[in-house]
Amino acid sequence: LMFGGADWTEYDVTFEVMPTEGTRLGLMFRANNLSACGLAFLGDKNNTLHTLSRRAEGKWTAYPNGVPGATRLNVWHAVK
Repeated sequence: LMFGGADWTEYDVTFEVMPTEGTRLGLMFRANNLSACGLAFLGDKNNTLHTLSRRAEGKWTAYPNGVPGATRLNVWHAVK
């Protein structure tokens, strides 16, 4: 899922998602294109963490740490 623009500074996003293949889910935000955006992964790092990264000038930077968490196949997940 990809939404928002680089000039967005404050917003809320809420959605539900059900993975049917694989447990890693991604959400791109503040995205004008694929070279400059933020990215949240649910079920990252072998389905042990939820993580944030950003991409600027084509280079990815991961924020340190993450929040413990996992996703499950064929189960709805509410994301807020």
